[in-house]
Amino acid sequence: MADPGLTQQIALANINWEIVAVIVAIGLPLIASLYSKWQQRKKETEFKSQMDSSIRDADALLDSSEYTDAINKYDSVLNTISPKNYPDQWGNCKNSIGMAFYNLSLIINQELNIKRGIQAYKEALLIFTKDRHPFNYAITQNNLGSAYVALSGIREKEDNLEKAIDAFKEAQKGYIIESYPIDYAMTQNNLGIAYTALSQIREREDNLQKAINAFKEALKMNTIDDNPINYAATQNNLGGAYVALSKVRENENNLQKAINAFEEALKVYTIESYPIDYAITQNNLELARNYLRP
Repeated sequence: MADPGLTQQIALANINWEIVAVIVAIGLPLIASLYSKWQQRKKETEFKSQMDSSIRDADALLDSSEYTDAINKYDSVLNTISPKNYPDQWGNCKNSIGMAFYNLSLIINQELNIKRGIQAYKEALLIFTKDRHPFNYAITQNNLGSAYVALSGIREKEDNLEKAIDAFKEAQKGYIIESYPIDYAMTQNNLGIAYTALSQIREREDNLQKAINAFKEALKMNTIDDNPINYAATQNNLGGAYVALSKVRENENNLQKAINAFEEALKVYTIESYPIDYAITQNNLELARNYLRP
């Protein structure tokens, strides 16, 4: 029997060291390349984790009505990313900045902050296209429309209401109604509000009828059982449109429809649960009844 130690020495002695050298020469760069890629992935993972954490912090500030701090936090995130590398995060930050500016406009510098919000929404829409991000496209268009409605109360009423209507119509193109019925109904309600406001400027009867159609469309989704608050708000808006239409044609018929709508809203707006909304709707109801009396 051969000596094991001798056998091992003979095996080592028979190794072709030139081949080994080639293998090592090829293997070391490969290992270095894999390690470099691993390090890069690790850095990217850590960066994305930090980015997502910062966005969550900004979202929390927005939800807490700390709008200026939220805007600053979103901006700090945007300073570290590009729409090319992180398109979804970039678009979401821009949309959220738009919402923050819109809410801030209700407190201070109304016109300036509305315009800033509009600009942020438009930048978000560079990423959230109808084909690639239909739902985000719809939500952002809805937000843009709401901002234009708000701006119409300050300047260029007709022009800004037309822009709002265009935005709401674009939003409808992004919704799959079966998947997002509440969001679809919200946009329809907003569209009805815009048409009602536009009717005060031109084409009164036509725009009021469009408003009524939009409110009715919203009520297909906003039922009293599934969405009672939205149901009541839309019924109140519908009643207001019928009252306005009664001054153009079919006075008695449209006033009765307005009364019915206000009464439907009051099924939700009780004095105990929603005293302010109850008072507003009850007042609208009494006005409609007074108009109906001979």
